[in-house]
Amino acid sequence: MILNHHKKKISGSLTLEAAIILPIVIVILLFLIALCLMQYKKVYLQGLVNRVTRQEAHNYKSVMGQHLYWRIYDHKKSDKLDEIRDYIEAENVFMKEGTTIEVQLETGLIGDYLNVHIQTPFNFGVIPLGFIQVSSRSSVKDTTEMIRNFQLIDDYAAKLPAYDMMKKKWEAVINQVVEQIAFEY
Repeated sequence: MILNHHKKKISGSLTLEAAIILPIVIVILLFLIALCLMQYKKVYLQGLVNRVTRQEAHNYKSVMGQHLYWRIYDHKKSDKLDEIRDYIEAENVFMKEGTTIEVQLETGLIGDYLNVHIQTPFNFGVIPLGFIQVSSRSSVKDTTEMIRNFQLIDDYAAKLPAYDMMKKKWEAVINQVVEQIAFEY
């Protein structure tokens, strides 16, 4: 009789402990699942943004040259950036309301850069948990423009009083690099 009473007491304490511990364990598991899903989504979006940015930066200048002054003013710039944005929207399997996609062309002296930024909300079921942000930047390849810019810089540098001394130093450094490359191969 005493033994049965002791078993019921132990059985009741296990139920009580399980009732306290089990919800905590379930919440922790759900949090870990949400964290894994968020990381998966971020990695997918980063891969998409990197691929699209690299691909479109490589192809960006090849569609230019339609008019005489396309290097000075690209009248189709907004159309091209909209096409890139539309392509990302079509490829993004996680596209949902509240997602923002920014595509910008940054123009510099030496070259241009294509910047893409995506911000999308992350929900675990119906619970909003925040935003996922990914960005990528890739240089737009335009070899002809780069050569022209370097030639322009060299022409202006030639007018500097210390140009001959700088040129000798540059040539020495370039020769060392060439020798090192030739030695390695």
